[in-house]
Amino acid sequence: MKAAVVSSQLWVALLLVLLSAGAAAAAAPLVVVEVGTVLGSDTTKRIDQRLIAHGMQARLTRIFHYRSYEMMQLDARNIALGASAPFTLPGGLELRAHPRAVPAPGRVALRVELRQSEKILMDTILTLGDQGRVVLGGPGHDGGVLLIWVGARVAAEAGEAPALPADGPAVEGLVPAHATVE
Repeated sequence: MKAAVVSSQLWVALLLVLLSAGAAAAAAPLVVVEVGTVLGSDTTKRIDQRLIAHGMQARLTRIFHYRSYEMMQLDARNIALGASAPFTLPGGLELRAHPRAVPAPGRVALRVELRQSEKILMDTILTLGDQGRVVLGGPGHDGGVLLIWVGARVAAEAGEAPALPADGPAVEGLVPAHATVE
């Protein structure tokens, strides 16, 4: 009889541990991560209208002096704090985003890895202001240069669609390791 009581107590304790772990995981905030790729080149003068809609035209042309900017792809995902998600990019590249912390209201610490096959091309930690964006000059691609932007913000609620507003603030340029971006 004593063994049955101890066994019941162990099961109750195990159930409580599992429930508290599930509640902690459910409480982890979601971070909306947006990754866009643009082909910058010196071909005919052309600005993709989708870049204008996303508020990226002026930002790109201020830093990178190409004649043509063509949006190649745009992807946004909700990622739980502490988790990671891969973004497949043109040219056999993969960007892996790891939301690490919310150091202050409206700020997100994000580890970003850029890989080509097994080779790590970049591994850095960014601290982005709410709806902040960073634009990275990438490798040569298809007669031009691949430009990659990364944006992040804390999701307002768990079911929120992963999208960033077109007029959010942005910071452009090449970013060194452990850069803080406002």
